[in-house]
Amino acid sequence: RSALRLGAERCAAGSLASIRARLVVNALLATWMAKVAQDPFAAKSGGKATKTPFVLGLVGWLLAVATEQPWLYFYSGGFLASMTQGVAHHYADEQSTLPQLASLPDELAHTTFFPNLLFHSVYQSLTSGKGPAPCS
Repeated sequence: RSALRLGAERCAAGSLASIRARLVVNALLATWMAKVAQDPFAAKSGGKATKTPFVLGLVGWLLAVATEQPWLYFYSGGFLASMTQGVAHHYADEQSTLPQLASLPDELAHTTFFPNLLFHSVYQSLTSGKGPAPCS
Protein backbone atom coordinates (compact mmCIF):
# COMPACT_ATOMS: atom_id res chain seq x y z
CA ARG A 1 0.00 0.00 0.00
CA SER A 2 2.83 2.39 0.80
CA ALA A 3 4.54 1.55 -2.49
CA LEU A 4 1.28 2.27 -4.32
CA ARG A 5 0.97 5.61 -2.54
CA LEU A 6 4.57 6.52 -3.28
CA GLY A 7 4.13 5.59 -6.94
CA ALA A 8 0.96 7.64 -7.21
CA GLU A 9 2.68 10.61 -5.57
CA ARG A 10 5.62 10.39 -7.98
CA CYS A 11 3.37 10.18 -11.03
CA ALA A 12 0.92 12.87 -9.91
CA ALA A 13 3.24 15.30 -8.11
CA GLY A 14 2.75 18.70 -9.63
CA SER A 15 0.90 17.41 -12.69
CA LEU A 16 -1.90 19.94 -12.08
CA ALA A 17 0.19 22.65 -10.44
CA SER A 18 -0.33 25.39 -13.02
CA ILE A 19 -2.59 28.22 -11.96
CA ARG A 20 -5.12 27.39 -14.67
CA ALA A 21 -5.24 23.71 -13.67
CA ARG A 22 -5.64 24.64 -9.99
CA LEU A 23 -8.53 26.96 -10.84
CA VAL A 24 -10.25 24.22 -12.83
CA VAL A 25 -9.71 21.60 -10.09
CA ASN A 26 -10.87 24.01 -7.36
CA ALA A 27 -13.96 25.03 -9.37
CA LEU A 28 -14.87 21.39 -10.05
CA LEU A 29 -14.27 20.49 -6.41
CA ALA A 30 -16.42 23.38 -5.17
CA THR A 31 -19.22 22.46 -7.57
CA TRP A 32 -19.05 18.79 -6.60
CA MET A 33 -18.99 19.64 -2.88
CA ALA A 34 -22.03 21.94 -3.24
CA LYS A 35 -23.91 19.09 -4.92
CA VAL A 36 -22.98 16.26 -2.57
CA ALA A 37 -23.39 18.41 0.56
CA GLN A 38 -27.14 18.39 -0.08
CA ASP A 39 -27.23 14.65 0.67
CA PRO A 40 -23.98 13.90 2.54
CA PHE A 41 -24.85 10.31 3.41
CA ALA A 42 -26.00 9.50 -0.15
CA ALA A 43 -29.37 8.30 1.11
CA LYS A 44 -31.18 9.57 -2.00
CA SER A 45 -28.62 8.17 -4.45
CA GLY A 46 -28.55 4.64 -3.11
CA GLY A 47 -25.31 5.01 -1.15
CA LYS A 48 -22.98 5.49 -4.12
CA ALA A 49 -19.49 6.46 -2.95
CA THR A 50 -19.09 9.26 -5.49
CA LYS A 51 -22.27 10.90 -4.22
CA THR A 52 -20.90 11.56 -0.71
CA PRO A 53 -18.32 14.18 0.33
CA PHE A 54 -16.50 11.65 2.49
CA VAL A 55 -14.87 10.07 -0.57
CA LEU A 56 -12.66 13.17 -0.56
CA GLY A 57 -10.99 11.67 2.52
CA LEU A 58 -9.68 8.86 0.33
CA VAL A 59 -8.71 10.76 -2.82
CA GLY A 60 -8.16 14.30 -1.58
CA TRP A 61 -4.51 13.73 -0.74
CA LEU A 62 -3.88 12.78 -4.36
CA LEU A 63 -5.52 15.99 -5.58
CA ALA A 64 -3.41 17.93 -3.07
CA VAL A 65 -0.21 16.35 -4.39
CA ALA A 66 -1.20 16.85 -8.02
CA THR A 67 -2.13 20.51 -7.55
CA GLU A 68 0.55 21.26 -4.94
CA GLN A 69 -2.06 22.79 -2.62
CA PRO A 70 -1.38 21.92 1.04
CA TRP A 71 -4.76 23.27 2.16
CA LEU A 72 -6.48 20.57 0.12
CA TYR A 73 -4.54 17.87 1.97
CA PHE A 74 -5.78 19.15 5.33
CA TYR A 75 -9.30 19.75 4.02
CA SER A 76 -9.54 16.16 2.80
CA GLY A 77 -8.04 14.96 6.07
CA GLY A 78 -11.09 16.32 7.88
CA PHE A 79 -13.31 14.11 5.77
CA LEU A 80 -11.04 11.14 6.41
CA ALA A 81 -11.35 11.75 10.15
CA SER A 82 -15.15 11.90 9.90
CA MET A 83 -15.18 8.76 7.79
CA THR A 84 -13.05 6.81 10.26
CA GLN A 85 -15.26 8.00 13.09
CA GLY A 86 -18.26 6.66 11.18
CA VAL A 87 -16.49 3.34 10.63
CA ALA A 88 -15.70 3.15 14.35
CA HIS A 89 -19.36 3.80 15.20
CA HIS A 90 -20.40 1.10 12.74
CA TYR A 91 -18.11 -1.59 14.15
CA ALA A 92 -18.82 -0.59 17.76
CA ASP A 93 -22.52 -0.91 16.92
CA GLU A 94 -23.21 2.60 18.20
CA GLN A 95 -25.39 5.25 16.66
CA SER A 96 -23.30 7.91 14.97
CA THR A 97 -23.78 11.54 15.87
CA LEU A 98 -23.58 13.13 12.40
CA PRO A 99 -26.98 11.94 11.08
CA GLN A 100 -28.60 13.24 14.27
CA LEU A 101 -27.44 16.79 13.54
CA ALA A 102 -30.26 17.63 11.17
CA SER A 103 -31.04 21.12 12.41
CA LEU A 104 -28.79 24.15 12.02
CA PRO A 105 -28.62 24.95 15.78
CA ASP A 106 -27.51 21.39 16.55
CA GLU A 107 -24.88 21.48 13.81
CA LEU A 108 -23.51 24.84 14.96
CA ALA A 109 -23.37 23.66 18.56
CA HIS A 110 -21.55 20.50 17.50
CA THR A 111 -19.00 22.34 15.36
CA THR A 112 -18.24 25.04 17.94
CA PHE A 113 -18.27 22.97 21.13
CA PHE A 114 -15.69 20.34 20.17
CA PRO A 115 -12.99 22.76 18.98
CA ASN A 116 -13.46 24.58 22.28
CA LEU A 117 -12.85 21.30 24.09
CA LEU A 118 -9.62 20.93 22.11
CA PHE A 119 -8.46 24.43 23.05
CA HIS A 120 -9.34 23.77 26.69
CA SER A 121 -7.39 20.51 26.67
CA VAL A 122 -4.34 22.17 25.08
CA TYR A 123 -4.49 25.03 27.59
CA GLN A 124 -4.84 22.58 30.46
CA SER A 125 -1.88 20.55 29.25
CA LEU A 126 0.29 23.65 28.84
CA THR A 127 -0.55 25.15 32.21
CA SER A 128 -0.68 22.10 34.44
CA GLY A 129 1.01 19.29 32.57
CA LYS A 130 -0.64 15.90 32.44
CA GLY A 131 -3.70 15.07 34.43
CA PRO A 132 -6.56 17.24 35.67
CA ALA A 133 -6.08 20.95 36.16
CA PRO A 134 -5.63 22.08 39.76
CA CYS A 135 -8.67 23.59 41.46
CA SER A 136 -8.49 27.35 41.80
